[in-house]
Amino acid sequence: MKRLTAILFGLWAAAALAAGPAFAEKRVALVIGNGAYENATRLANPINDATAMADLFRKAGFDVVEARTDLGNLEFKRVAREFTLIARDADIAVMYFAGHGIEVNGTNYLLPVDAKLATDFDVEDEALSLDRLIRALEPAKRLRLIILDACRDNPFVTTMRRNIASRQVTSGLAKVEPATSDTLIAFAARAGSTAEDGRGKNSPFTTALVKNLTVPGRDVRIALGYVRDEVLRTTGNRQEPFVYGSLGGATVALVPERKQIAAPPPAPPPSVRSADPRLDYEFAERVGTREAWDSFLSVHTSGFYADLARAQREKVSRAAQPVIPQVPPPPRVSAAQPQQDGTAATAESPAAPTESAPPAAVAALPESASREIAVLPAPKGDQRVIARGLQTELRRVGCDPGAIDGVWSPKAQAALALFNRHAGASLDTEQATIAALDAVKAQRGRICPLICGAGQQEQGGRCVAIPQQPKPKKEAVRPPELGAREKARERARERARAQPKPEPRRPSASRAVCPAGSSPFSQGGRMCCEVTPDGRGAPRIFCP
Repeated sequence: MKRLTAILFGLWAAAALAAGPAFAEKRVALVIGNGAYENATRLANPINDATAMADLFRKAGFDVVEARTDLGNLEFKRVAREFTLIARDADIAVMYFAGHGIEVNGTNYLLPVDAKLATDFDVEDEALSLDRLIRALEPAKRLRLIILDACRDNPFVTTMRRNIASRQVTSGLAKVEPATSDTLIAFAARAGSTAEDGRGKNSPFTTALVKNLTVPGRDVRIALGYVRDEVLRTTGNRQEPFVYGSLGGATVALVPERKQIAAPPPAPPPSVRSADPRLDYEFAERVGTREAWDSFLSVHTSGFYADLARAQREKVSRAAQPVIPQVPPPPRVSAAQPQQDGTAATAESPAAPTESAPPAAVAALPESASREIAVLPAPKGDQRVIARGLQTELRRVGCDPGAIDGVWSPKAQAALALFNRHAGASLDTEQATIAALDAVKAQRGRICPLICGAGQQEQGGRCVAIPQQPKPKKEAVRPPELGAREKARERARERARAQPKPEPRRPSASRAVCPAGSSPFSQGGRMCCEVTPDGRGAPRIFCP
């Protein structure tokens, strides 16, 4: 019985060794679906087709499946460049594209969603040539497979201006002959013809690929032959897929025959190794685990990026280590409170742990000691975070620390000193510590008294303005009464003002006549006469 068991075990081991290379093959895939074109006809199926193909490769156990949709020009080219690194150590590399593809002067181009193609010159800058994708898959060792569901009408054929008359812009894709061996390029339709989108969720070409491409043990050339037959049958012989390139005589299957015996566990994120440490560092940083940094350091053992990787690995290791206290923390606050019988009872109030830093151990004083808090040295941590938390708690218990900004200012120190005085504590005010944060957090009500400024009063635990009392109205001051003599004088003044003013007295015309031989003149408002008697002697003046 033991001998039979040994023989069976040997046969099983030989079979496992024989199947080992097939299972050890690394297979990678890049899937792109462009449908939301900005300057051309939008396509409904490419996103669904790309999703179906990505799921197909994942279920087939591919090590890496990069799936992208609606790529612009720069992103499209960057993804193709990065896939070159992924395919560098792969045995089988597959690239699938669904979207618009055009032929210009015998060269095939795949269009990003932001292509404009105002002229035939623009296609070299705004599109990705099929030759570039073939070069991106060159590092693969055993099979390079490109599948293009892009044989549609050229959306720019009527609007693109020709700068060179010899250039030809047509619909569909042109025939291609890969320069590298073990390379196959599968078109959804024969060169020069167009493919149908179909009426279902996926195009006829993608629907047939999902059914036939990853059958375990089936040679990829046979699988593509089944795809051709099904598409011809579905489209009524209007569309014939075509394959360009060649393979050797060995069977090349995307899924090995024995792959169905035991499905491997889900593959971890790929470790892309290249000669450029910067690219490897970026890939390791995306993963961000300790294993990723170990993988990077196994390839790049020295240099600037190696030092950075060691620092990142140490940072991840420290973050993963749980904080375990050396001793169980005793109660943080111990207060001696007198009871009715004269004895002292100890009231302990546990402090809640903070989220910003690990709690510090606070020693409880003996029962005979006065009510105070003993502080052990706080562990090292982010002082700014601790200070911000302590400022928040000080404000909660009524001790104003000023701005809540994590800066341990003199105002915050004064607030903690005020807390010490009213809480009977002896916390260090020079710096913010975790022990002080725990001690303040343990208080459930206001500790510092409310101090109101001038013109304010305490009301409901807040300072409010004192309401202004309305000023009494002043009575009008009545002038003192006048005496009888003053009243009489005032009445006389009023009568004098009421009487009309006399007109100036004018001399009458009769009086203004002077006797003959006299000369009249005015003096003091009166008419006077100057008379010289008999023409001799001194003149006489009289005013009649």
